[in-house]
Amino acid sequence: MLQAFAETTRLLYVSEDLDETLLRVTTLATQTIEGCEVASLTMKEGSGLVTRAATGDLAVTCDRIQYEEGEGPCLDAALHEGLVHTRDKASDDRWPRFSRRVSEEAGAGGMLSCQISVGDVKGSRALGGLNMYATRPDAYSDADQLLATLYAAHAAVIIDAARREVQLREAMASRDVIGQAKGILMAQDGVTADDAFSQLRLASQRLNVKLRDLASEVVSRRQGEASGAPPSTDTP
Repeated sequence: MLQAFAETTRLLYVSEDLDETLLRVTTLATQTIEGCEVASLTMKEGSGLVTRAATGDLAVTCDRIQYEEGEGPCLDAALHEGLVHTRDKASDDRWPRFSRRVSEEAGAGGMLSCQISVGDVKGSRALGGLNMYATRPDAYSDADQLLATLYAAHAAVIIDAARREVQLREAMASRDVIGQAKGILMAQDGVTADDAFSQLRLASQRLNVKLRDLASEVVSRRQGEASGAPPSTDTP
C-alpha cells in the first residue's frame, strides 16, 4: 500500500498529461486492491459524469450502462456517498435497471466505488468516483473496502493537483498569446496596451468567440502575413 501511495505521488513529477495521470491511478488501483480486475475513473464535467480513464472494456461497459440508466454504484459514490459496495452488480436490487442490463451485457461480479473528493475550509468537493470491478461475486473483503477508501482519498489529492496544474498551464498560455496579440495591435495601430486589449475584448464579444481564440487568430494572421499568406478580415 505504501508503494502505491508513493507511486501516485510520483505521478505529479513524471507526467505533465492529465489523462496519463488518471490512467495510471486506475492501473495502480488494480495492482493495489485485492480482487480488482479492472478500474475506471468517473469524473464530473459540467452537469454530467464521464469516464476519463479505464483499464478494460468491462469498466467502460458498466460505466456506460450507469450513465444511460441514471443509477448505479458509481453514480451514488460520485454524487452522494463515500463508498458503495455491491457483492454482485448483476443481482443487486438497489439499482434494478442497472442490474438487469449489466447481467445481460457484462455479467456478474463484485464492485466497489469510492468518491474522489478534496476538502478545504469551505468543505469537501466531489470530483468524481473511482470504480473497481471484478468478474466474480464477493470479490472484496472488509479490508479491501478500507484499503480502497484510503487509496481513493490519496488519489483524489493527486488528481486535484494534476487538474490545477493543467489549468495553470492553460492560463499562462492564454496570457502569453493575449500579450502577443496586444503587442501586434499596438504596433499596427499605434494604440496603448489598454486600447489594444479593449479592441480584442470588443471584437471577441462581437464575433462571439473566446478572447484567447481571437488572440491566437491575430497572432496567426500576423505570422501568415509575414510568410506571404493572404490576411483574414474577421479579426481586429
